[in-house]
Amino acid sequence: MHKTLAVMRESITAGLNPNMRSDSKMAGGNAYRLYKALNDGIIEDTIYTRAAAYALAVTETNACMGKIVAAPTAGASGILPGVLIAVAEKKNIDDEKIIDALFVAGEIGMQIAKGATLSGAEGGCQAECGSAAAMAAAGMVCLLGGSEDQYQHAAALAMKSTMGLVCDPVGGLVEVPCIKRNANSASIAITSANMALAGIKSVIPLNEVISAMKKVGKDLPCSLKETSQGGIAATKTAREITNETFGNIKTSLH
Repeated sequence: MHKTLAVMRESITAGLNPNMRSDSKMAGGNAYRLYKALNDGIIEDTIYTRAAAYALAVTETNACMGKIVAAPTAGASGILPGVLIAVAEKKNIDDEKIIDALFVAGEIGMQIAKGATLSGAEGGCQAECGSAAAMAAAGMVCLLGGSEDQYQHAAALAMKSTMGLVCDPVGGLVEVPCIKRNANSASIAITSANMALAGIKSVIPLNEVISAMKKVGKDLPCSLKETSQGGIAATKTAREITNETFGNIKTSLH
């Protein structure tokens, strides 16, 4: 787990490079923009903004074929490190506590994998960014000294807030809208953790929320499960980008 944490940090550092761009040119540079804005005082350097910058950094590293930790998937890889590392930095928390939080997050991920799915192709983005938000929320509660009961409530609160989220990557690439969804899902995770730490409980227990997510995933049409046939991927602009991107890639291969 120490090695896992090290790779998470490396992927954040790599993604904050202002010159990073994916082959499609749709990804890269936004993590740097957000991080620079908070460092320059244009926006407030809060846990929320730092976690969002880090989540963008990891997923931009992924889009640019860099090394990341797929926790729980490559497409949702920015949420967990974004939240835990941002909270640890802002609260001056040592690595051993982050390691404990990663194990808690992993346990939540295992519950989801056993009771439903972590695959966008099977359950939509609720199974990827939603699961990652649940894992990050539980991990944050652990990081801040919460109880096991609060871990479960935080995860349930986060998953309920992403229920029904579709998987609709433009051009089939894990870039648009996936990367920015990581940043927004990090905020959901933080809010859910804060609510749980304040004593707010999920009326519906986590195991039932996971079961509901599984059913919703089955009910979603195939066009909204990573096929790029619906949602954002089917918009006029997305189709234009797809045609241009794949035309350029095909040309460069020849």
